[in-house]
Amino acid sequence: MSDSVLYFPSIRVPQTEWFTRVLLYWDSVGTIVPQEYLDDATFLRPYTARLRDLGLLKAVPPDEAIWHVPHYYDGFLRLVDSIHPDMRDAPLAGRETVRIHVDKTGFGLAVELERRGLAAAYTSGREWDAWFDVEKHTADLLMAYLATILGQAERMDPITDSVACLEAFTRIPEGGGAVQARLDPIRTEILNDLLPAPADPVSPDQLAQFKGRHRDLLTGFRIAVEQRVFATAAIEDPTLRARSIGLVKHDLKGQLEEITRRMHENKWQRVGFGTLLAVVAAGVVAADAVTTGGTLTIAGASLGLTSAVYTAFKGARTPCDLLTRPMAYAALAHHRLGA
Repeated sequence: MSDSVLYFPSIRVPQTEWFTRVLLYWDSVGTIVPQEYLDDATFLRPYTARLRDLGLLKAVPPDEAIWHVPHYYDGFLRLVDSIHPDMRDAPLAGRETVRIHVDKTGFGLAVELERRGLAAAYTSGREWDAWFDVEKHTADLLMAYLATILGQAERMDPITDSVACLEAFTRIPEGGGAVQARLDPIRTEILNDLLPAPADPVSPDQLAQFKGRHRDLLTGFRIAVEQRVFATAAIEDPTLRARSIGLVKHDLKGQLEEITRRMHENKWQRVGFGTLLAVVAAGVVAADAVTTGGTLTIAGASLGLTSAVYTAFKGARTPCDLLTRPMAYAALAHHRLGA
């Protein structure tokens, strides 16, 4: 796992307990921001802009990275064209859309999506020529694809609180060619009640001060949790796997209590113990149970994104390069309050 994560799908990050947890426990956190808005505090809005100013949040422009990926358009268009054609039967005007900046698509890809009836240029308002309205499922898929591409370039693991973006993966047909689909179920255990964070809103300045004082404690604890949890996920026997997770919580109890104590000392009296759904596979996330917390599976039918990313990097990256890093790090905002 990387010490850096890249938030998607929105430009502006959420002011939630979940994202506070992300800011505290990862060494570096990024969000995808079009080049023209990098220094536009009004567009970014106060919370996102202040996090950026304090160095808690890195603005990652997508356009340059896209240009350095040899087949960025081809990879995504192949993916889109492989989706069942019924999804393109209805007029775009009657379907839910998401407004996406052209820096995130590249103008050529935006035009191709428009030609396929999956996007339309936004024709009113400020800087109308820089935005496209994209059919929502396609937009969710595009943001997951873009975050994966940028994650490879920036050495950042994509992270999201969007169930829709995760569910987009489950409807992708099998990718062919160089990437071999895996048919076996892949389990991961949920990081449940292991990463304490203040449950009430916290100002960016307070977060920066706390993280500055306790950075090593916070990131070291998360890394320890990740290593133990992912090792446990490889255990086939469910009884032994559950016992192993119990041992993880027991072994890390001292560090968990120390972090909680430090938060209480900082006058953060309501500390939430949230759930992060960490999913790593030799390919892409399939989130068939993100709302229920059940076992996750990954199958050949959900590996199309891996194939698309390989196509995008063809000539520059090998399948080994792509599949030895996590393709996504999913995080859910479910939480339980502690004392």
